[in-house]
Amino acid sequence: MLEYRMALKNAYSTMPINRVFENIQKILVKHKAKKIMMDYESGRICAIFFIIEVNGKDLPIKLPARTENVARVLRGQGFKYDDEQIYRVAWRNILSWVDAQMAMVDTEMAKIEEIFLPYINCGDKTYFEKIESERFVAITG
Repeated sequence: MLEYRMALKNAYSTMPINRVFENIQKILVKHKAKKIMMDYESGRICAIFFIIEVNGKDLPIKLPARTENVARVLRGQGFKYDDEQIYRVAWRNILSWVDAQMAMVDTEMAKIEEIFLPYINCGDKTYFEKIESERFVAITG
């Protein structure tokens, strides 16, 4: 019996990686992000950092590309992608997510700080990573 596998979102993306980053930046700038910076690891962008202002306060945001997870999922499903395509898929999905989330902001279905809450940078971790490492005690009591 053949197993049906649905391709993962953007698994076949051919968008040049520089265009992916340009589009992410354009969307963030359009929505008043400031100080957009890239974090590099082994010569590749591994996270995008930026600031959003909320009620006069600057909130630092970190969007990590967890390419090792993307690689595990794609290869686990039998895809024979090289590291470049895995990198493209990871960032293309971040672009798709940012674009969709900003549509929620534009239609006032969500606030920008609501969208990025899990990604607020708390030192060396995102807010989500921090509360996850603490077993969600901060929100479960």
